[in-house]
Amino acid sequence: MVEKILEYLDEKAKKEIETLWREKEEMISNLEKDFEKRSKEKIEKERKEIQEKIAKEIEEAKQRKERELLFLFQKKKLKIVREIYSLACQRIQNLSPEILEKVVANLVKKNEKDIFSAKEIIASQRVNKILEKNGIQTKVGLDEEGMIIRKENQEIDLRFSTLILESKEKNDPEIAKSLFANK
Repeated sequence: MVEKILEYLDEKAKKEIETLWREKEEMISNLEKDFEKRSKEKIEKERKEIQEKIAKEIEEAKQRKERELLFLFQKKKLKIVREIYSLACQRIQNLSPEILEKVVANLVKKNEKDIFSAKEIIASQRVNKILEKNGIQTKVGLDEEGMIIRKENQEIDLRFSTLILESKEKNDPEIAKSLFANK
C-alpha cells in the first residue's frame, strides 16, 4: 500500500511538474510574444518619428531653397531694371537730331512759363542749338543732354539724366510692385 501511495504521489507530482512546466513554457511564450509586439511597436513608433523628422527637414530645406531662389530672382529683376534705366540714360545722350528736337519741344511746352521768366538757361550744345533756333537764348555749359533753368529763387534741372532719375524714383514703387509680387 505504501508503494501505491508513493506511486500515486509520484504520479501526482509528475502531473503537477508537467502542468507547471507547461505554464512556464506558456508564460515564456507569452513574454516572448509580448516582447516582440512591444519591440515592433517601439520600432514602428521610432520609424514614424524619423520619417516625420525627415519630412519636416525636407520641407524646411525646400522652403529655404524657394526663398533663396526668390531672392536671387528678385535680385536679377532689380538688376535688369537698373540696366534698363542705365541704358535709357546712355541712349538719351545719342538721340537723333529729329527725336532730340521733339523731346526739347515737349520740354519747352511743359516748362514754357519757367523758360520765359528765366534769369538764365544753361544747356548742352545740341539742346542749345535747338533752343536758339526757336528764339530762346541759352548758354552752353552742360556736358550731358538737357538744360537747367535758373530763376530768381529757383533752379529747374531738366537734364535728361535727371528726368530719367525722377521718372525712376516716381515709378520704382509701381515697378517693384509689379516685378516682385508673389504670384
